[in-house]
Amino acid sequence: MLKQFTLTIATFIASNNISATTNCSLAAPPKNAGETQAHGVILYIYPRSHIIDSGYDGCQSQWFLDDGHYRKLNVVHYAKGQITRYDNIRIDGGIGYQCNYKSTLITEESDKRCPLFEQLKKQTYQAGCYSKSKLNWADSYDVAFDYCQLQ
Repeated sequence: MLKQFTLTIATFIASNNISATTNCSLAAPPKNAGETQAHGVILYIYPRSHIIDSGYDGCQSQWFLDDGHYRKLNVVHYAKGQITRYDNIRIDGGIGYQCNYKSTLITEESDKRCPLFEQLKKQTYQAGCYSKSKLNWADSYDVAFDYCQLQ
């Protein structure tokens, strides 16, 4: 019975072209998303780079909070733990441009604005390290707690 159920689900997924990848359709960051900042804006990244292993098939997204709701900035696609694609997301939610990567190199058909492979694996603090602090005199966030670690 279990084998038949598993086969039925697998057939449904394949016939309906449903992606088996993880975290690619998240509209907002989970509560445990990592945090970093740029120009006084807190960026939320999920999953955090340090937990993506060699078996990960899925996406890593980056958001910022805008007028009470999250806007997705970009999506990094992984296959077997390797970065394969970067999608820059427009303000309306559509794809601004795409970048393809093969063995850490940007492929020729990719947009000229593509970030270097090394720039895609961002280190983050755990949830709350920036979002529970306040802007300082330099319009930047201080880390809120002593236990916060950049990973």
